[in-house]
Amino acid sequence: MILVAVIAMGILTEVATTYASRVSQMDREAELLFRGMAYRNAIKQYYESGKPQKRYPQSLVDLLKDPRTAAHKPYLRTLYTDPMGKDKGVWKIIRTIDGGIYGVASSSSDVPIKTGNFKQGFEKFEGAKTYSDWTFDYVP
Repeated sequence: MILVAVIAMGILTEVATTYASRVSQMDREAELLFRGMAYRNAIKQYYESGKPQKRYPQSLVDLLKDPRTAAHKPYLRTLYTDPMGKDKGVWKIIRTIDGGIYGVASSSSDVPIKTGNFKQGFEKFEGAKTYSDWTFDYVP
């Protein structure tokens, strides 16, 4: 009887641990979508505010203080870390030919839980194999 109880407790503990791990990963996925879109929107605003010539930021720091203006207009309040990234939350930067940043992506090669039913604006993430396939880019 005691052996059955110990086995049942072990199984229940494993189920609870697996469930908690999946919930945590789902929360980090939601945070990745939020942070990635914040970067995408900031890059878009930076690009569209360029006068007379529109260009992409050269660094993510440019999104905190626009070096093109005297007021150093901010497009982000802070530089977000990659919630899925293993390497201290560093994003994979997506650059143009001239070195400007037009997007970011997660540096994680983990398989996402969410693979479908994305909201509008995230349709291109359908069927992605890894989080690094979720690219948050702005192309005018």
